[in-house]
Amino acid sequence: MRHVSIFCAAVLLLGVQQALAAQQETIVPEAEARREVMVKDVQSHDGIVSGMVVNSSAVPIRDVKLLIDEAWFWKNERHPGISNPSRAEFYTLSGEIPPGGSRTFTYPRQPLPQRTDGRFEVNVKVEQFTELGAGQRM
Repeated sequence: MRHVSIFCAAVLLLGVQQALAAQQETIVPEAEARREVMVKDVQSHDGIVSGMVVNSSAVPIRDVKLLIDEAWFWKNERHPGISNPSRAEFYTLSGEIPPGGSRTFTYPRQPLPQRTDGRFEVNVKVEQFTELGAGQRM
């Protein structure tokens, strides 16, 4: 009987620890994410988009979801063509970034078409991330 009591107590303690850990993770949406985490040094070359994610928050973060937007600008915006090659994709940078830390990312994707009737502008922004150990946000 004593072994059963010890087992039940251990299972209960494990459940409480898991519940506390779950409460300490908060997914931060786009509007707040951009104030605390930013993307720097974005480059696009030969089918690769790269840059650096900087965590300026006071807590560790992980699973930073980035929006990679490759916008097409026509040479003559008054008379655009019929085929706009703009595209956007999401990329999640897994792993943890400590407070005040940074991490580089490299995202391989299909090369952009080579065209002479306009240009691409690549922009990467933070959509969301998960804060670790922050408890519930207000």
